[in-house]
Amino acid sequence: MADERLHVNSGRYNRSERRRLITMLHVLAVYSDEKEPLTAYRLQLRMKECGIAPVGMQTAGTLSVLKEIGYDIRRQGESCFLGERIYP
Repeated sequence: MADERLHVNSGRYNRSERRRLITMLHVLAVYSDEKEPLTAYRLQLRMKECGIAPVGMQTAGTLSVLKEIGYDIRRQGESCFLGERIYP
């Protein structure tokens, strides 16, 4: 079942924004948890490995958007991780 929050036809985000959101969500899901949160620098490195190179404030902005649309993005000092991973 597709997650409607990032659905292509919603028109809320352009293609590059959707790619950045999906890539960041993937990186957080695969490489982070409460015991191993990612710093912004490590998050950016992992995203670059996936072909997305966030610049400037894009990392913070993308984290904010993911949180705004309902993903459980948690902060631990300067690091973050994806909390709850089961979505309706």
